[in-house]
Amino acid sequence: MVSASRNVRVGQKGGTHLPFSVIVNTCDRVHSLRTLLRSLNHQTYPNFEVVVVVGPTKDDTIDMLSEEFGNQVNVVRCAEFNLSSSRNVGLANAAGDVVAFIDDDAVPCPTWLAQLAGAYSDSAVAGAGGSTYNVNPEVGELQFFRGLFSVLAEQDDVRTSDRLPEKPTAPLDHWFPRFHGTNMSYRKEIVIEMRGFDERYEYLFDDSDIAARLARRGHQLRQLPDAVVYHSPKSGSNRGEHEFDLNWYCWLRSTIYFAIKNGTPTIGLRKSLTGAIKSVSSFYAHVDDLHGKGDIPEELHKRIRKNLRKGWAEGFFQGLVLSRKFPDGLPTNERRFSPFLRQDFPGIQSSGRIRSTGCDEMEKMSNEPLRVCLLSVGYPPGDTHGVSRSTHSLANGLKELGHEVHVVTAGERNRVVSQDGVYIHEVCGADHNRYSTFSAMGYQDLRHWLRHSHAVFDKVRALQLNHEIQIVDSPLWNLDGLVTAVSQDIPVVVRVVTAMKQIAAIHGREDDETSVIAELECEFLRMASAVISNSRGSVRTLREIYGIDPDGILHHVAPYGIVPVRDEEVPEHEARPTEDPTVLFVGRLEGRKGILDLFEAIPQILRQAPKTRFQIAGSDNSREDGFHAIHGMDYPSYFNKEFSSCVGQTEFLGFVDERQLQRLYRDCDVFVAPSHYESFGLIYLEAMNYARPVIGCRSGGPEDIIVDGKTGFLTPPQDVPALANAIIRLVMSPERRSEMGRSGRQRLIERFSHIAMAREFVEVYKMLLGGTETDLSGSADPS
Repeated sequence: MVSASRNVRVGQKGGTHLPFSVIVNTCDRVHSLRTLLRSLNHQTYPNFEVVVVVGPTKDDTIDMLSEEFGNQVNVVRCAEFNLSSSRNVGLANAAGDVVAFIDDDAVPCPTWLAQLAGAYSDSAVAGAGGSTYNVNPEVGELQFFRGLFSVLAEQDDVRTSDRLPEKPTAPLDHWFPRFHGTNMSYRKEIVIEMRGFDERYEYLFDDSDIAARLARRGHQLRQLPDAVVYHSPKSGSNRGEHEFDLNWYCWLRSTIYFAIKNGTPTIGLRKSLTGAIKSVSSFYAHVDDLHGKGDIPEELHKRIRKNLRKGWAEGFFQGLVLSRKFPDGLPTNERRFSPFLRQDFPGIQSSGRIRSTGCDEMEKMSNEPLRVCLLSVGYPPGDTHGVSRSTHSLANGLKELGHEVHVVTAGERNRVVSQDGVYIHEVCGADHNRYSTFSAMGYQDLRHWLRHSHAVFDKVRALQLNHEIQIVDSPLWNLDGLVTAVSQDIPVVVRVVTAMKQIAAIHGREDDETSVIAELECEFLRMASAVISNSRGSVRTLREIYGIDPDGILHHVAPYGIVPVRDEEVPEHEARPTEDPTVLFVGRLEGRKGILDLFEAIPQILRQAPKTRFQIAGSDNSREDGFHAIHGMDYPSYFNKEFSSCVGQTEFLGFVDERQLQRLYRDCDVFVAPSHYESFGLIYLEAMNYARPVIGCRSGGPEDIIVDGKTGFLTPPQDVPALANAIIRLVMSPERRSEMGRSGRQRLIERFSHIAMAREFVEVYKMLLGGTETDLSGSADPS
């Protein structure tokens, strides 16, 4: 049996049994608050309570807390819309030894508290915090990682190395570590001894200020590289819908107040005032620059400058004239500690993580949600190739079945975004200075693949720590999971897709580099914990291309699927008149996809159905497959030259985005993709989704998808007359198109949905993790 995962078990010794009070300060964010509280149910660290401090809210937060969580959470009120006051109210009502703060628009990783607890095994540690990702799709960035601040309110929030800030105003010996306000924790007794949070900070710098005061007293703060919190900043009283509609007044006022109060005791009043004045100039310069570039509209710009004037005036007044504002005595609540994870609340269940491999405990896993990491070098919407789309469908299916899903893909920088409940982690292989030997050998593709695979491995290790993921699922193409498989840290499932050895032969690119990649693919398959083929054609690939007997490995056939569109999105079956049908091709323009066969078939079709229109959607791949080197032109140019009489009826659309692609499927009459080989062929399912008849070749996946004569036609690969005849039979018969389209749509719903796909994969995952005795000898049924 393969181990379920590397047993991380962070925070399970030393100070691990410290009772934590998780404090959530909220106002008018009932929906995101609900999401946060539900996510806390999956924390691996059991010894914590939750205190929700509700501000002067106008929504139904109180009702939601009462109806959905009862006395599972401790609800208190704060009359002011003041974050520091709200934090102090939470502090006064906390019964735990450690207080951990998280925003109401954030979600922590499942091991968040466990990692924080591990830091407190050192009695010298007064506070601990982790990293934060902004996961809003339009942002998706590392928001906080090992951040520093100066006593003059300068901040450096993301430091991927031990570098110090460049050209700081404050001396470098007056820079200190801090935590992000949505991911910080402290020993409660120390914070109470310091009188809590300074309530002059209504918003912003409350987290930096308490870190400054702790640092000046010599307390140790521990910054954890992980303990991740995913932040989805929402609009509210301090943040409008426009990107730069922020609380500039509070931002500048707090900056000046902070510099005076924290700078004066350390570097003196004169230098503190100089730093504060420099901050004022920087704010105005920044805002005016944004306005000059058109990023801030005129009316908003005027309002911001007015708020800045008010902000610096009050900042200097409060910093120079007023004293700090703390609650009187900071009274503490003597109530009993009330654990959040309890079994007596219907619909709320504790995480119950399985941490050993005993048979009885492993049997429980069969009914638990899985924690899965899917790999794909590309991912929608940025990448719409077959592997990317199938991974996207699998991720959606797993999520809808209730499993926790993470996708690791390639990106230009380290970032995380959230899409429909799935976390997409982008990694950059260029950050890894490895495999330079392959560059010297001229193996640039191999070096690129391996560097990405190593970046994936680093992310997988972080996901094991933060999420205790149990299994990694990787396509064979691009070797995404190779380094992870070599590590043997976690089970790796490999999806068989069109292999490099096949592509090299089809494109005539069989050289030393492709041979080495093919050998690595073979080793990857042999190291895999399990192998999943998506069609009978993929099974033949294992035998004929790689010489691997599927009966000799843990192997299963699981057809891919897609998300069915709603019935109302499917066009009526009444077809267009026979003389004016549209034939759609979708795919890269390259020899393997059969584009030249379609070119040759078009004149034959137009002779019998002269009003037929052809739409060809996909990027030109003539340089990559060698066509351009032979003919000196790309595929559209070649068609326009060699088939000039057909140009008026043929439209080359190039790459199309997702919205346009779906419209093309919906509006066409016949779909055709005469690929010489497809490991599966999601494009056929995507056309069937809109009740369109499809034409493919007897070459791999299409044989399992298309029922010849019922949902479309199958023709021999590279048989142009047969291809032309199949298209003619459909364009000439609206009734046949309608009947086949309906049959195809029904077949998709019954056999090829994303949910059906996910269920097949889950059976394999659970077999690997020891939760079931599933027979993995199944095969795709082409009937």
